[in-house]
Amino acid sequence: MLAACSSHPAAQHPVAPAASAPQQPELTADVVLAKVRGGYTTGVQRCYTRYLKNRSGHGRVLVSFTVDAQGRAMDGAATGVPSRLGGCIVAEVARWRFPAPASGQQSFALPIDLIAD
Repeated sequence: MLAACSSHPAAQHPVAPAASAPQQPELTADVVLAKVRGGYTTGVQRCYTRYLKNRSGHGRVLVSFTVDAQGRAMDGAATGVPSRLGGCIVAEVARWRFPAPASGQQSFALPIDLIAD
């Protein structure tokens, strides 16, 4: 049998308040748009240039996707373009990363102008 015995009163240890997790900023359409315009459109433009095979052209695609709890783009879709071009764009979207949304998942849709000169 084990027993603990002390002639001293139990020491009172102050309990530190639990550290609150830093509040995560909401992932807004403006944040997503800035990140996409800041570099992600390059891959989409590359898809368009390859699709046109060195011809020039202008167009617009509506790209929709969901940002998961880890900030990864998933469930991408490209509308307003032929399926072969859309498949390339969706593959690019799958590489996109954003700040993780505070609400778990968020969906977005944004138009991207396509230009190949």
